[in-house]
Amino acid sequence: MEIKKTSSRFKRLRQRYFSTKAAVLFILNRKIKGAVGLGEDFGRITDIELDRGKKDITMEVTQEDAVNTIAVRGYGFEQRKGKPYLIWKTMDFAGPAGEEYRRRFAGMNGIELSKKYIAVVEAVL
Repeated sequence: MEIKKTSSRFKRLRQRYFSTKAAVLFILNRKIKGAVGLGEDFGRITDIELDRGKKDITMEVTQEDAVNTIAVRGYGFEQRKGKPYLIWKTMDFAGPAGEEYRRRFAGMNGIELSKKYIAVVEAVL
């Protein structure tokens, strides 16, 4: 019930102030930084492109003055131990910090999303 209420509040707010891209950028910036343990050193996700047919997300990450690209291939959603996760099959990295991102994401195939964000992210992706 709380998820539905949060989702409907967010939809009303989004219609007035935010684009769907801004909402996803906000959520991914918060969750990915924490998941890979880089904090502010990760940079900031400044743009995303979605291909719903192929289930791909391409993220542009600005780190200081450098621009890096992270391509998430085959994304989806699943429950792990009762918690919602955004999962993927593979990731490709390009840019000056590509190797650092590759090391940080090694062995990861998903990030946990809180229940209040999952409805928003599922609706957009």
